[in-house]
Amino acid sequence: MANDLVYQPVNPSFGGNALNGSYLLSQASANNFKFLTNPASQQTATATSAATTSANAIKQFQSEITSSLLSQIAYQVGQEIIGENAQNSGTFNLNGEIIQFNRANGQVNINITDATSGATTNIQVPIPNF
Repeated sequence: MANDLVYQPVNPSFGGNALNGSYLLSQASANNFKFLTNPASQQTATATSAATTSANAIKQFQSEITSSLLSQIAYQVGQEIIGENAQNSGTFNLNGEIIQFNRANGQVNINITDATSGATTNIQVPIPNF
């Protein structure tokens, strides 16, 4: 029931199928990239990549800390506006951003003014019933 085992080469240079040539060439080219560069330049590229990764991690950490602190400040401002002991009006100054709020007619009017450019954003929020 067994047949003879016949070896058929894959590489067309050794008698294999001619359609395999372009596939084998692309695989070899993809694997040769590490031999095409100077080892010294590879070490420099690796060191540069490690330094960049470290710098990116530090920037990401700084961004996360800043975001966390701003979130806490926003929460505290929100508590002053609509929390348990909410004020009827008030002003906050956050690094050149002036936040003014005023309760009137069942809503809170919030004005955010950029001190450097003078641009103003107005937000009107209905007062929630707790």
